[in-house]
Amino acid sequence: YYDTADLKLKRGQVALRVRDVDKRRIQTLKRIGPAASAIYRREEREQEVNSAAPDTACFSKPERKKLFGSEAGDPGLRPVFSTDIRRTVWLLQDADSEVELALDIGEIRSESGRSEPVCEAELELKKGDPQRLLDIALAMSDRIDFTVSSMSKSDRGYALIDGAAPRPVKARRVKIGKRATVAQSFVAIAQSCIDHLQRNEQPAVLGHDPEGIHQARVAIRRLRAALKTFKAVIDRDRQRYFSRELNWLQKEFGAARDWDVFLTETIDPLMTRFPSHAGLSDLHGRARRAQVRAYSRARRAFGSRRYGRLRLQFEQWLMILEKTDGPNLRQPVRKLAAKSNDKLHRKLMKSGKNILKLDEAALHEVRLTGNCLLY
Repeated sequence: YYDTADLKLKRGQVALRVRDVDKRRIQTLKRIGPAASAIYRREEREQEVNSAAPDTACFSKPERKKLFGSEAGDPGLRPVFSTDIRRTVWLLQDADSEVELALDIGEIRSESGRSEPVCEAELELKKGDPQRLLDIALAMSDRIDFTVSSMSKSDRGYALIDGAAPRPVKARRVKIGKRATVAQSFVAIAQSCIDHLQRNEQPAVLGHDPEGIHQARVAIRRLRAALKTFKAVIDRDRQRYFSRELNWLQKEFGAARDWDVFLTETIDPLMTRFPSHAGLSDLHGRARRAQVRAYSRARRAFGSRRYGRLRLQFEQWLMILEKTDGPNLRQPVRKLAAKSNDKLHRKLMKSGKNILKLDEAALHEVRLTGNCLLY
């Protein structure tokens, strides 16, 4: 993989590689960055070249300027990381689709000496319906213990260069047209929630920033709120199943978030005021150890087959919803939104009537109702 000294290609969210394949050298220019779903849809261009170094002469002047900031001259490309992969490929075919299954085992190495092992399978649609990718992945998960990765090899290679941890991100704004249907709106909102969760997966797993696990929980809460808001018009069995699975995932992350809040908002300020207090020092140490255990639990959840299947099943359902016809799903979402918000508003006003007398659990329920209303 090649880039400039100041990583212009990475900043432009593209990757440039030259790969040795059966005594041929193939140059590839592709888009990079976190995928918005388990299915990557990325622009990719390949061509055969004569050497291990990239051939930039194939780029047009506007493309060169966009990629390197200049239309002419040497862009100053250099190797930044490499992959040493043994790939085994199977071609899966049925009546109307063709999917390539590639098993990659090897290593990613940065020029600075950092490395990371690779053991992953990739499904690539050659012909047919993209839903077949999810069907095959789910069938494989019945027999093989794996989860879904949100990072490509190029993403992981760039992460090795400077060792910088990925930063937590907040949810992107969901854009829904005035004439959008219920199905279109639910799919757009749910995909936004999945994207939000996926982008915070690595920050949450690493645990360097408490905001990572917090934003992961926010993404789950948003998705649960969407299921609740649309429950009158979506399949009831699926709604219950995914609500139950998301509730499980929320609980797996709950302890990590609780210890983060307790340490940052209570113990750490007290330690600053009373640094030599023996009792506080002991409590601080115990809380830190409990926090480490809680983050281990969150990492196990992210790496579990159950989480992987949840991701695949949910995205499979969204694909099905996009193709499903029916009066409930094809009605304008504005009608459903008005009816839903009116119902939630009445519930909010009723539950908050004696708000000063409510206990903590009841106050939390009022807050969740308000979240659904504002959604």
